[in-house]
Amino acid sequence: MDELVSDLETESVVDLLAGMEGLDTLSRSDIQHHIIPLIHISRFNPGQRIIGIRTLNHAMYILYRGRMRVEVSFGGSKKNIYLEPGAIFGEMAVVKPQRPTRANVYADDYSTLLSIDIESFQSVMRQNVSIIRAFAILIGKRVVRLTTQN
Repeated sequence: MDELVSDLETESVVDLLAGMEGLDTLSRSDIQHHIIPLIHISRFNPGQRIIGIRTLNHAMYILYRGRMRVEVSFGGSKKNIYLEPGAIFGEMAVVKPQRPTRANVYADDYSTLLSIDIESFQSVMRQNVSIIRAFAILIGKRVVRLTTQN
C-alpha cells in the first residue's frame, strides 16, 4: 500500500535526499517544496519484486530502509548487486521512458521505498532548472560508476 510522506517523516526524507549525489546541490527548501510532494512510500517483504526485467517502469525509487537485490545479466550469466539505503534505481525511466528495464529488482529484506512517478517528476523538472541540473549530476555519476565497475 502506498502512502504519502507524513509530517513526521518529512525531515528524515529531506535529510536522505539532501545527502545524495546530485540532489545535494538543491536547497532543503527546493527538496521540501518540489520533490517531497511527489514521493509515495511503499513497503516490501523479502523476495517481493519491485521491477521486472523487460517491463516499462513508470517510477524511480530511492531505498529508504532495508536492502534491495538487483539481478542483472551480463553475457549470459546472472549477477546480483545489493543496494543499501540512499540508493536510487529506476531513474533511467526519466531519460528513456519507453525503454524496457534491464534488471529484476527484489526486496532482499523488509524494505521501505520512496517512489516518484516519472511523469510528475518530469513536470517538476520542466519548471525548475535546478532540479534538472541536480538530476543530470545524479545520472552522470551513476553512468561513471557503472562504466568503471565493468
